[in-house]
Amino acid sequence: MMKHIGLITFVFSMLLSSCNSTVGILELKGKVLDEHTKVAIAYKTIIVEAVLFNGGDQIVSYLDNFSTDSTGCFEYTLKKVRNVSFYSFRVEGDSVYEVSDNYLGLTDLKEGGKSLSFYLKRLTDFTIIINRISKTPLFDTLIMSWETNGIDGRNVYPYKIENYRINPDQGLIWIGGDVKSVIKTKVYAEKNTIVRWELFRDGKDKVMIDTVFCVRDAANSASLKY
Repeated sequence: MMKHIGLITFVFSMLLSSCNSTVGILELKGKVLDEHTKVAIAYKTIIVEAVLFNGGDQIVSYLDNFSTDSTGCFEYTLKKVRNVSFYSFRVEGDSVYEVSDNYLGLTDLKEGGKSLSFYLKRLTDFTIIINRISKTPLFDTLIMSWETNGIDGRNVYPYKIENYRINPDQGLIWIGGDVKSVIKTKVYAEKNTIVRWELFRDGKDKVMIDTVFCVRDAANSASLKY
């Protein structure tokens, strides 16, 4: 199956590289906006890709890139590719905004291509503090995870963690000892972040939930002493 997909991708790329592959143009105009404030965002790079659907598989091939101007607006001439009906406009992310993938068909582009709006989700700082103050029992086990806007936080933004023990097959785990850990990451701004703590101690399992509404440009945090 992978070899089959690889062959299709290769052929697709060869077709796109052909000098005779383009079949007309579309003049596009639009803005890149903050999803929450609706303020336009300047100098964001947008990557254009041709999209081919083969059964349940999606194959993309790079075409071009362009950027918004100082006002967050863009104008772009799309060179249509023969036999391609869908295009991806990928707005690149950074430490402030998450990447945004936008798939549009030719009909969408023909009807609304001069008033496009691509939205970016804002990220904000989030710190998780874990402090084990109990001396007995000698060994207990703490497992924790977090979600931001319903998505596993580890899949939204990389995290850094100090003073911890981890089992890669089960997640973030602390077993006994002098635990004073700090996790630093980013989560979605203006959304709820839910931190789930599960403590195994003295043969009992206790689950604790912290819900934090995380605002932009602030030191959002959650902490646990156990």
